[in-house]
Amino acid sequence: HVLPPPAEGELVGRGRQKRAPGAMSAEGSQCASTFGSDRQFYFSIGVSGSSIELRANFMRLLSRPQWALYQYHVDFKPPMESRRLRSALLFQHDETLGKARTFDGALLFLPHRLHNTETVLCSETRQGERVQITVTLTNELPPSSPVCLQFYNIIFRRMLNMQQIGRHYYNPDDPLNIPQHRLTIWPGFVTNILQYESSIMLCTDVSHKVLRSETVLDFMSTLKQHCGDQRFPDACTKELVGLIVLTKYNNKTYRIDEIAWDHTPNNTFKRGDTMISFKDYYKTQYGLEITDGNQVLLVSHVRRMGPAGAPPPGPALLVPEFCYLTGLTDKMRNDFNIMKDLAAHTRLTPEQRESRLNRFITNISKNAEAQNELSTWGLSFENKLLSLTGRVLPAERIIQGARMVKRYNPWTADWSKEMRGLPLISSMPLESWLMFYTRRNGDVAHALLQTLNKVAGPMGIRIKNPILSDEKTDTYLTCHLQHVVVILPTNRKDKYDCVKKYLCVDCPTPSQCVVSRTLSRPQALMTVATKIALQMNCKMGGELWSIEIPLKQLMIVGIDCYHDTAAGKRSIGALVASLNQSMSRWFSKCVLQSRGQEIIDGLKVALKAALKAYWKYNNCLPSRIIVYRDGVGDGMLQSVVNYEVPQIMQSIKTMGEDYAPKLTVVVVKKRIASRFFARIDGKLSNPPPGTVIDTEVTRPEWYDFFIVSQAVRMGSICPTHYNVVFDSSGLKPDHMQRLTYKLCHMYYNWQGIVRVPAPCQYAHKLAFLVGQSIHKEPNINLDDFLYYL
Repeated sequence: HVLPPPAEGELVGRGRQKRAPGAMSAEGSQCASTFGSDRQFYFSIGVSGSSIELRANFMRLLSRPQWALYQYHVDFKPPMESRRLRSALLFQHDETLGKARTFDGALLFLPHRLHNTETVLCSETRQGERVQITVTLTNELPPSSPVCLQFYNIIFRRMLNMQQIGRHYYNPDDPLNIPQHRLTIWPGFVTNILQYESSIMLCTDVSHKVLRSETVLDFMSTLKQHCGDQRFPDACTKELVGLIVLTKYNNKTYRIDEIAWDHTPNNTFKRGDTMISFKDYYKTQYGLEITDGNQVLLVSHVRRMGPAGAPPPGPALLVPEFCYLTGLTDKMRNDFNIMKDLAAHTRLTPEQRESRLNRFITNISKNAEAQNELSTWGLSFENKLLSLTGRVLPAERIIQGARMVKRYNPWTADWSKEMRGLPLISSMPLESWLMFYTRRNGDVAHALLQTLNKVAGPMGIRIKNPILSDEKTDTYLTCHLQHVVVILPTNRKDKYDCVKKYLCVDCPTPSQCVVSRTLSRPQALMTVATKIALQMNCKMGGELWSIEIPLKQLMIVGIDCYHDTAAGKRSIGALVASLNQSMSRWFSKCVLQSRGQEIIDGLKVALKAALKAYWKYNNCLPSRIIVYRDGVGDGMLQSVVNYEVPQIMQSIKTMGEDYAPKLTVVVVKKRIASRFFARIDGKLSNPPPGTVIDTEVTRPEWYDFFIVSQAVRMGSICPTHYNVVFDSSGLKPDHMQRLTYKLCHMYYNWQGIVRVPAPCQYAHKLAFLVGQSIHKEPNINLDDFLYYL
């Protein structure tokens, strides 16, 4: 499929050309994602590391030689408004069109070409009205065209014989019940067919939908008992609005947008030409009897458009008695027993996941109806998972303290034991600080202080006695404090939010909140105190460990965003940038955007501030900038290339007309369906940390790769997908992959490797804190500290 040449001045990319690359132009050395050109050639496959045999959750799509999809436009005279009627009239002509066809009301797709470019057919309605149908050939689509890929997905999902909920498909006939928690799990699958390196493949993964056995009416009744009649409306609105519910009578999901307090099932609505009550409607339509006639109704605004030329349909009114809650509440997520019982069903080991996928493949191959549908279109799938070769990068050396170099266990991706009792790179003395607690938690506070003094010494942290307070803290916060530790009696969010808002906005001071229950177990107190001491040191500007970064004058930037529903659905953009060679000092900036405004608009100012901070710290500007952009899906890649990259470049230009550093922009994606398994010692297991995949399952038009960076104790590991959408640095793919993996070691809140590069994780933490708790821009005095860890 030949793509059109790019317009003048448009950012273009370099493709994954397999033959020897030619001379690279200045234009071609910039953009790495080929949205519209194959004029630039570049190898985007690395070679470093040891090879490893892998299996992936992909199946190749097979088709007949010279297979093509023919697209026709269908016109009706006189015009027919009803899509169902148009389909019925068109499908009266099976002998002409054939049985293999798909029609969306205007476009008809066929696996074969009709004799004439324009075919005229005649049909009759039930009323005897004659309708002329003109079918005109408009396009012949090769198998790899975007329309063809979309068509494959439609055909495949039509065969699944499952219930669609959201984007995924589930089997309500095979539920997994957890009666002790009143939960039900529907097993299902995520499927997607796309063009990969050498072939079109189906990517499929196991999915689960958690449903609660209680209805919205049950939930409302329990809530009313707890808060009383007076507070019930406000509490009910706060708890329910925004939740997704499932109506089992039609297996559809709805989002609760508001509550109609003046409507009950006895209210009537117009159905056809008559008025009918909700109570009678559900009885006649679904055979369901409403038991509570006084329950209020739920409102869900339907977002889909109506028929051509018609306005969107009105809001859907739902009966709470027939609506089942989906997902988990925060209280459930914090319940260890619930999460443990759920994990037993949903966290599948690599062997269990492969077994489930193989069973899925077998069911499709043995399903006569599905095979008939595929053969009609001349399509078939391989009946096995894809085998491919990956590479395992060497383990990194962790540097901590004076010339102290340690290697960690590469299989656990954790160096907490190796680093225990060793001095940190730089320790900030804690001389003026406050520990605040309630009177009933006095014993816990003193135990924490005693343990902090024990663990801080070997790490090189000097701690003086704090100001201990079990009363109001206003008098202490007026003086200069380095740090504040608050022991919260419970994990109530409003208390935490209040502390963080005050200490991040009004009185900028690094702070540490800890729930008293966390400190109540003596056997875990040493571990908890070590973690708190490390966080306190980070938040005051200390450095814990580093890794070897060979590139000089390099600034790494992480960008993420969060949508704050509590503050009018504003978007919060967070930018975190490195300030030194060892990637142990960071500059952080958060900007709040109004609804609908592009995140990058505010982050331009933040990037300029980061460059100024780099100059202040190093007395020079970085010669190379690498931006890791998180929170972007495949559909937004084009906007990142066309809109965000130029904005970043403009922001850099404000530092001086002559300043032109090498720039790389990498999109980081965590929410992906790709899974990889390794056969080690005859057993299927997760690939080791540092596994890189940059062949077979990568996209031909992208410069992309997968890295499995972390280790997991339960379930199947999920890789992270990196897409280099812009690159003027000239770094080899090996260097990009190694650097990305190195940065996954530099997140100071965990003594191990994390799933994404440290600046992305820092940006996520910052945006989450502001969006969840502060809802305001933090004070600029905190910009040089990791106060949000």
